[in-house]
Amino acid sequence: MIICFLDVYDDVWKQVEHDEYPEQRMKHLLSITSNSFVQSVQKHLSNIDLWSDSKDSIKTREHLRNGANICERWSIAVEQLTSIYWRNYIPHPWKGEPFKATYLIQFKQRLNQIISIRSSYEQSLRLNPLMNKENFSVNKVFAPFFNLNPIQFNPYTDPQWNSAMNQFENIMSNTDRDVAKKLREHFQKLNSNPQQMLIDFKRYSDLIQRDTIRKELASEREFLLGQLENDIKTLTNDFHNLTSEGKKSNTKGVNRTTIAAALDTSRQIEAKVNEKKNIFRNLKSFFFCQGK
Repeated sequence: MIICFLDVYDDVWKQVEHDEYPEQRMKHLLSITSNSFVQSVQKHLSNIDLWSDSKDSIKTREHLRNGANICERWSIAVEQLTSIYWRNYIPHPWKGEPFKATYLIQFKQRLNQIISIRSSYEQSLRLNPLMNKENFSVNKVFAPFFNLNPIQFNPYTDPQWNSAMNQFENIMSNTDRDVAKKLREHFQKLNSNPQQMLIDFKRYSDLIQRDTIRKELASEREFLLGQLENDIKTLTNDFHNLTSEGKKSNTKGVNRTTIAAALDTSRQIEAKVNEKKNIFRNLKSFFFCQGK
């Protein structure tokens, strides 16, 4: 659906049979379409019980993620159209600021908040299944949201939502230190396996982004960063040895020249460096996330 809309609007912007389509009018059209995407996602999610403790909770998060992904794809696509493709289209260039689907982006952020709320609760239970259900039941933890309809997003209701979020944070804070202790014990068992540590950082990302837990896991973050730094130094030394002919390539093959083998090895080193850089970026995003 998104691609179809984009193709149609691209054809309208670039058509030559009539007068150029006005930029202000296109902004209005993009805004109407963005709001329609929000309404479509809201309709799809309207019958879902966001706060139930049932076997459908995984499906609920999947529906929420799908809605957020649709919003993400559309917001990125229209911004690229108006900041890159149409701006560089010489016959009819976009001259104003790139279009930002503000309302849609805010709605996407609300969906991500709901996902994070649900995930952090469920991940806490997964880490500590013996947690007292009476003190940590959905009826208590999600109680601040029961009188709200967060899917029907409206900026004017933000104070109510923010108040409910603060109450939720206060409830969760009672268990955050215990959860952080469980996570630390888990990660200490993985000290010799940084790659597995990163996988589990992703697995528990919603918990790790909570302020108390993020601070409690600072030493684990430093350990993994140190491991990555040592790996980078080793790879750098390997590359210097290779380029200075101080170390032979490990790449084997029949009738291969020294240069060809060295090139293959250098590509392997480059791939490993890029992998470490990706790990670092992901780790940074967990501990220095925005909007928390």
